[in-house]
Amino acid sequence: MTSSDDEAARDLTETVVDSRVVHRGGYLEVRVDRIRRADGSEADRDIVGHPGAVAILAIDEIQKVPEWSETVKRLWDEDTASSTLLKVVLLGSSPLLLQRGLG
Repeated sequence: MTSSDDEAARDLTETVVDSRVVHRGGYLEVRVDRIRRADGSEADRDIVGHPGAVAILAIDEIQKVPEWSETVKRLWDEDTASSTLLKVVLLGSSPLLLQRGLG
């Protein structure tokens, strides 16, 4: 694997290329988002929305995710832009590596 392949494998950027609502009820909306990853592959994401709800992003062993602090910041910014109330819980077994990511 070349360094450019390694960088692409670590790029967690996803772009929504299509979105459709499959159910809209009194309290919930369910949609399917078609996303394209940085490597060009595509996948469907099932999203359940609830107005006024809080989203919890819990990640264990966060120190194993390359460039984790940038990834969490990007997700935080996306949810802030969409007015999602996001609570973040980061867990890891290496406090030193966690601290380096926050620096």
